[in-house]
Amino acid sequence: MRAQHPDPVTSATGRTTVALDSPNDLLGWWDRWNTLAVQSGALIFRSPAWVAAWWEVLHPDDRVELLVRGDDQPDGLVALATGRRRLHPRLPIAPTVTVLAGSGVGAADHLGPVGVDAFTRRQLVADAVSHVGGRPLQLAELSDEFGATARALGATPIHQRRCPAVALSPEAGPATWPRHLRKELRRRERRAAELGIERRWIRLDAGSSEPIGQLNRLHDAVWASRGRSGLSTSWRDELVLRVAEASTGDDGAWMQLLERDGMAVAALLGFRYGSTFCSYRTGWDPSLRSLGLGLLLHSDAIRRASSLGCGRYDFLRGTEPHKYTLGGVDAIESTSVVARGVAGRLLVERERRSAQRNAGAGWHERDSPAASVSG
Repeated sequence: MRAQHPDPVTSATGRTTVALDSPNDLLGWWDRWNTLAVQSGALIFRSPAWVAAWWEVLHPDDRVELLVRGDDQPDGLVALATGRRRLHPRLPIAPTVTVLAGSGVGAADHLGPVGVDAFTRRQLVADAVSHVGGRPLQLAELSDEFGATARALGATPIHQRRCPAVALSPEAGPATWPRHLRKELRRRERRAAELGIERRWIRLDAGSSEPIGQLNRLHDAVWASRGRSGLSTSWRDELVLRVAEASTGDDGAWMQLLERDGMAVAALLGFRYGSTFCSYRTGWDPSLRSLGLGLLLHSDAIRRASSLGCGRYDFLRGTEPHKYTLGGVDAIESTSVVARGVAGRLLVERERRSAQRNAGAGWHERDSPAASVSG
């Protein structure tokens, strides 16, 4: 049983600390949090739906706190999770570390506070650093607006990642693709139609294990064709399904399926949230590689996001050529550690070694097995 927490405490700086007992406690903050996240242009990884699913599925023993600025209608907030993290899979060293709730294993990008303006959001990064006291603080996959703030507060940089994204508007996005690209896409689409390949979109819910199973099959097949194992696991499936279940309206998990004779030959899983859409995982039949199914998946997803009024299509981390062919422009996200004490120094060393391994292995997909901070 979790310890009983005192009432929210407001610091001299105007920051209120709210201790939560379980993911259910997020319900009281749900609408206000979503409003701030959408105002911030955040992806779903900074939403209460993602944090609740991450907490329940991956780190149920963590202690989660909200740092809030403002009163009944908060100006901004950030969720921090504190728990034990193993520093090496073969060593029984698991110090207590504070992280951004929702980060680490599961692969969230562009993390950080949500708030009404950039000043408030940056101030919450400073609040997080001061709040942890003598504990190490890992600021993983920070959106580019927060990286400089973290470093100025003494955080040790670990790595940076490029995350291509396409800005969408009535005047931009698919309409600005070069003529030769539009012609090539039409040719590939005709070829796919000649082979009997049809396209459909579905919104995932709590009972969508079957389409996720199809994606896993195709995702693992792609990685097997490259001589590596895929990233499909039951807990990843559960995480996605919990997020899908908790989302409302047009927000949530969507899947595009390319099918022939009732069997999926390609799939794209993405999340729509507010004015953003991000591609989370893809897979396709390697025997149909010549069709360029990955390019077809993303090009249609970009068109769909644009037609729905989204202002951003985010490929997330990874620098595969097709992301730039379709108009992706890099945003830089960073990971840093406030390395207090021996545990902090060990965490810095562990994260640096992990980043080097991932770079050497050439990982471009959503989350490398070596990137986990989970115990």
